[in-house]
Amino acid sequence: MTHDSPNGAVPGSDLTLLLATERAMAERLAEAERAARELLATARAEADTAALALDGELAAAQARFRADAEAEQAREAAVIVEESQRRAAQIDAIPESRIQELAAVALEHLLRGMAG
Repeated sequence: MTHDSPNGAVPGSDLTLLLATERAMAERLAEAERAARELLATARAEADTAALALDGELAAAQARFRADAEAEQAREAAVIVEESQRRAAQIDAIPESRIQELAAVALEHLLRGMAG
């Protein structure tokens, strides 16, 4: 229990206790600040590592997407080429006489249309 001196001054033992308490609190505060800085540094490092991992995953996903898109384009191009070759073969199979016959019919229709 503390008692004030008659002139209002704090007795010496109370002052020593107060200074010791203040010093201990300052040390605890410094330790808490140091711990907070360490936690913050750890969190930043973990966030940087996670960001790098996500960047790597994104790059891999983009590469897969590009490869898939290119493969799909190649498949579509192959289908178009195959269909074009099939149709060209069908046209090549039409006898010249049939082509001349159809051309004559088309010309006759055209001339009739122009004549009125």
